[in-house]
Amino acid sequence: MPLFPGGLTIPTNILSVADNADKLLMVDSNSELFAITKENFLNGISTTKEYFDNLVFLAHFNGDDNSTTITDVKGATITRYGDSKISTAESKFGNGSLLLDGAGDYLSFPYSDAIDINSDDFKIECWYYPLAITGFRTIFAQWQQITAKGGFLLAANGSSLLFDFGAFAENADLLTGGTLTINTWHHIAVTRIGSRFTLWLNGVAVKTALTSATKSLTTVNFSIGNFYNSSGVLGAAGATDTFAYINELRIAKPTPFALTVPDSAFLDS
Repeated sequence: MPLFPGGLTIPTNILSVADNADKLLMVDSNSELFAITKENFLNGISTTKEYFDNLVFLAHFNGDDNSTTITDVKGATITRYGDSKISTAESKFGNGSLLLDGAGDYLSFPYSDAIDINSDDFKIECWYYPLAITGFRTIFAQWQQITAKGGFLLAANGSSLLFDFGAFAENADLLTGGTLTINTWHHIAVTRIGSRFTLWLNGVAVKTALTSATKSLTTVNFSIGNFYNSSGVLGAAGATDTFAYINELRIAKPTPFALTVPDSAFLDS
């Protein structure tokens, strides 16, 4: 669909005050995002959607009840641990979701440059249905619990959300906030724009922080449901195993310039 039917008049002040890094967000009828830059204004609109080229990971977690087939649309190889599986008992969209039963259930997939979020702007988001809101329960991470390492970590601590980014013990709990409700679907997201990180719950920004930190890990696996201990083993002591359903886990970069709560499953193309 055309972004500007009938043409566009560019206000003079855009030319004089907008930086090259500034973006104008447009949302189409499918609630997908367009990021329009100053260069686009000056040289013509020839931008693409956030979707599909900027998508680096997407797991719908759909399938038959008790299925152990779990896939990423972009092709990452997902490894199961414990009794992690697809359940049709709950789903936000589609016919199922990932069930982690709180007793040694996790997933992992390998690090790749394409998925790495060390320096790029990014958006991580998923639907999360907690079956318990006690303890420290990792939702999604690339994290090793060892001094001067770390990575990134999105988790629930009791009924509150938290996000850490950077070296372990240096940037603990960069973002905290929001209130989770047991047995309820929540849309959870983290966005990064430059040095600004924002934690979102159900479309509301609950905490924003600035940091110049960089992740110290680049090769440890990504994980869902727990993180890596100091010996590099998935299933860190002191972290209560996640007990929840998870649906529609997505990572997109580098255009997270606003957040809309999805009203349908993410598209595959």
